[in-house]
Amino acid sequence: MKKGDLTAEFDVSGKDEIAQIAQALSEMAQNLRESIEDIRQSSLNLTDLSKSLDEFTSRQSESLNQMARDIEEITSMAENTSSECYQIRGCDERDGEFR
Repeated sequence: MKKGDLTAEFDVSGKDEIAQIAQALSEMAQNLRESIEDIRQSSLNLTDLSKSLDEFTSRQSESLNQMARDIEEITSMAENTSSECYQIRGCDERDGEFR
């Protein structure tokens, strides 16, 4: 356990102070193993969530870009329609006066 090997287990027998300390160390090592496993699992979950968030953000970005392109196209069509209306009515686009 001294070098970080928390997998080592030792048989504790007896009721003296040394046995009690050894039992406490054994329980501490078990608790540390469980904590490390919990942290590892949480890390994996965060990685999965991060990937999901990245994919969602990418889809949302593409969707917003498509909306922007659609709005530009609609604006262009509206400008063309307005220009054609002025031409049909015989108006000059610059000042809106009939000619």
